[in-house]
Amino acid sequence: MDRLQRFLAGAAVLALLSACGGGAPHVDPNAGAPNEREANLRMIMRLDGNHDGAVARTEFDQALHNDFVLVDKNGDGKLDAAETAAENDRRWQADGPAASPIFDWNQDGSVDYMEFANAAMGMFNLIDRDRDGQLSAAELQVLARAIPRPGGQGGRGGRGGRGPQRPADPPLRPNGGN
Repeated sequence: MDRLQRFLAGAAVLALLSACGGGAPHVDPNAGAPNEREANLRMIMRLDGNHDGAVARTEFDQALHNDFVLVDKNGDGKLDAAETAAENDRRWQADGPAASPIFDWNQDGSVDYMEFANAAMGMFNLIDRDRDGQLSAAELQVLARAIPRPGGQGGRGGRGGRGPQRPADPPLRPNGGN
């Protein structure tokens, strides 16, 4: 099983575990936190180095590498447990339950660049439907349209929880499937 398949299997397990909550209802401490799509879009757009509204793979890869270097405080090319915990805490503070934590997927005691970048690269590949190595404004709109807007515009808001106001976008599929 290659790294991407292991990552996707792990992400599926985490999603399943997070959906299995129970107990008494409670006030959500992350009520103001972004939803998953909003956090993903914000992450992708933050990597738009030239701020043109599209994200080329080269600028995406460079920004992601720069992020890794910033997190790798001791500069040894891998993240130890303390560096990993600090980055996961930063991500949680920024995105709450929509955060994409980093994991030591191969369980070698550290997080290398591929483990660090796995979620972001997977998101890029899912959004890049035409596989041209660039996330166009149109491709990014597929993600942006699904983000609920304040006052019930878009997403599931504004209809008493009865679902979206327009037909749902087709699911993003890896490997070019539409």
